[in-house]
Amino acid sequence: MIYRLISLLLILCSSWPLATRAGSYEDFLKAIELDDARTLQKLLKAGVDPNTVDASGDPALIRALKNESLEVVDVLITQRSLNLDQQNPYGETALMYAAIQGRETLVRTLVKLGAQINQPGWTALHYAASMDNTEICRFLLEQKADVDALSPNKTTPLMMAARGRQRANVMLLIEHGANPTLVNETGYTAAAFAARAEDTELAAWLKRREADYLRDYLRAHPENSGQKN
Repeated sequence: MIYRLISLLLILCSSWPLATRAGSYEDFLKAIELDDARTLQKLLKAGVDPNTVDASGDPALIRALKNESLEVVDVLITQRSLNLDQQNPYGETALMYAAIQGRETLVRTLVKLGAQINQPGWTALHYAASMDNTEICRFLLEQKADVDALSPNKTTPLMMAARGRQRANVMLLIEHGANPTLVNETGYTAAAFAARAEDTELAAWLKRREADYLRDYLRAHPENSGQKN
């Protein structure tokens, strides 16, 4: 009888941490959803990992940004163990989300805390360039963002800006040396993206920038004059 009682107690004790963790996980996600910073802080102090991933693969910080739970975001970014560069299944980071959402202050804060601006594939500059977020683009470029970063299908930030008809971003990227002659895997240049977006004026301007870029390139590299079309 005593043996059976001890066995039962051992089973209950061993299962308690699992139940606690499961409950904490659900509470953690719920706190993010409700932008409940107070509850989130309590859970973090109790040992919940700030890098917890939800069922769709989004890290807590990205989930909070998607949900516009900005008080929770403010709590999460104070956690020393937070992985600022943690990606979701699509290779997206919190910095990329902050950039596309136009949250300039948060972008600056994340970079100051050590978030990586450049990475293989899509980058924060791609995301910022696609929207009316010129000041974020400017800041990222000042912080040495790769102006010609290539997405998995070789799309550049300049192409994203042209596709979104973001003229200020297009001009800013060109000023910072973006190469308008690059072609992605679908065969589009930035000018072609602008034309597809029915911005004929921007498309014509980009075509002229292509000619300027080729002229300057050949002046700097006359040995390649027979190779560069």
